[in-house]
Amino acid sequence: MKKIALSLATLAVCSLSFTACEDVPAPYEINGEGGTTTGSTIINESFSQSLGSFTALNTVGDIPWVCSHGCAQITSYVDTDGDGQKENLAAESWLISPKMNFTSVDSAYVSFEYILRYANANEVKDNYQVLVSKDYTGIPTNASWTALSFNATQGSDWDTWYESGKLQIPAEFMKQPNVTLALRYKADKKAATWEVKNLIVKQGKSDDSTDVPAGGNIIANSGFETWTNNLPEGWKSTTTASSAELAQSTDAHTGSYSLLVKCNESQNKRLGSKEYTLKAGSYKMSLFVKGEGQVRPGYTLIGEDGKIPSQNGYMYGDYTATTANEWTEVTYSFKLDAQTKVNFVMMNPKSSDHAKASDKLVDDFTVTTADGGLVEEGGTTPEPEKPQVGGDILNETFANGQGKFTIEDKLLPAGASYIWKADTQYGYMKASAFINGESLESESWLISPVVDLAASANPTLTFDHVANKGEIDKMAEQNMLYIKAEGGEWTKMDITTYSPGNDWKAWTTSVQSLAAYKGKKIQFAFVYKTPKGSSGTWEVKNVVVK
Repeated sequence: MKKIALSLATLAVCSLSFTACEDVPAPYEINGEGGTTTGSTIINESFSQSLGSFTALNTVGDIPWVCSHGCAQITSYVDTDGDGQKENLAAESWLISPKMNFTSVDSAYVSFEYILRYANANEVKDNYQVLVSKDYTGIPTNASWTALSFNATQGSDWDTWYESGKLQIPAEFMKQPNVTLALRYKADKKAATWEVKNLIVKQGKSDDSTDVPAGGNIIANSGFETWTNNLPEGWKSTTTASSAELAQSTDAHTGSYSLLVKCNESQNKRLGSKEYTLKAGSYKMSLFVKGEGQVRPGYTLIGEDGKIPSQNGYMYGDYTATTANEWTEVTYSFKLDAQTKVNFVMMNPKSSDHAKASDKLVDDFTVTTADGGLVEEGGTTPEPEKPQVGGDILNETFANGQGKFTIEDKLLPAGASYIWKADTQYGYMKASAFINGESLESESWLISPVVDLAASANPTLTFDHVANKGEIDKMAEQNMLYIKAEGGEWTKMDITTYSPGNDWKAWTTSVQSLAAYKGKKIQFAFVYKTPKGSSGTWEVKNVVVK
């Protein structure tokens, strides 16, 4: 844990504290009203209607945390003089919890949901922090604070909320009578926006989480200790996954060596492993990275021809900010529904508005699983189960990703890396072309696998969907369903029911007759198509063919 000495006498604390809330309805379900609670939950604050028991203070500038759009929010990119032009203002703004009595607490952690946008990648770790103190008395700069291990991921839209994970509070704070939690926002030349909701402080250990089963590492030479011909064994793909120039380094996280992954100013470069064939199951990727900027972990999908498809062949997690002087753990969890051949990869991105390209050191690259594993050489892919008559022919919730659906971007706007994306936090596929504050022209297809209707006497397609933030009278033109018989042409099918278009909670179920395709093999596609200046968000889940 990093100790932060904050006894700067020259900083003045703003005498005002803020707990007011703008009267704006929350766009997401809120887990009840906040407040300190009893039992194993010490604090449960949603920030849905106010800052609750938390207090907002400033030690630089006068921009406070406020309650807006159903969450706690802070940005110092504001219009201060009414001329219609926003400016980046210097700020250090604190959102401070009430005192917590830990005298009978053996262990505790913090968790919350957040959105962070427009931050400099090299400032994420230092400027957007979760802190705890046992000597805070009302003036933040007179207290000693310890930073929890929070490494924020920057978002690309205002709809996708990220989970902080369980941030363990250090043992030195247990059995203490006056423990205080704070979220500290700092800005100098560039002001980000940070939004937080559903903050919980709870008794227990962070390793109680069972989101992804833990098991033995399945990657060879994960510590980059074995080298042949100036390359680490096991880290050269036969596919196009490997694209970066590699070198050995003695600056290691553990062991004697780490791997230097070189960058390119104008091209994304990838570290790629050799090919692995994985069983169906849940997997967790973990690697340690040092170097200013950001990286993105993921894996490839290798086809029967031994190649990575040009469309949707790379499956990535979120970007993670990294620093030049400290090792940052980067993680990515994913689920495979069937036996799959893959390369494990780490993208070292080109320069962008978020971060400048830089060389990265990588070490201790592991992949663990408890319910999956490696397929031995010579193994074969099992035949898929055939649906029983009267049962579901296809049932995809999207709770764990896009499943066997594929994505075809027919028009991907400049600056976008995707339109359709799986949101595994909330369990749906989501399409949006609202990027960096602009509604852009786009067209992207979410396409089903081939579905055989031979066993169904009365085939139907049902799905749940909701649309918001777009033009209500144009939903049928922008959120569409297409269908085709195998070998045939795509035909638009009118969606039977649309949501109101102005409420995130107004999910509706559409039931589509497939009688015209009885006995045939078909594919269908959810088509998101928007003109410039008009791009809402479309969310789809629970797709069933019977």
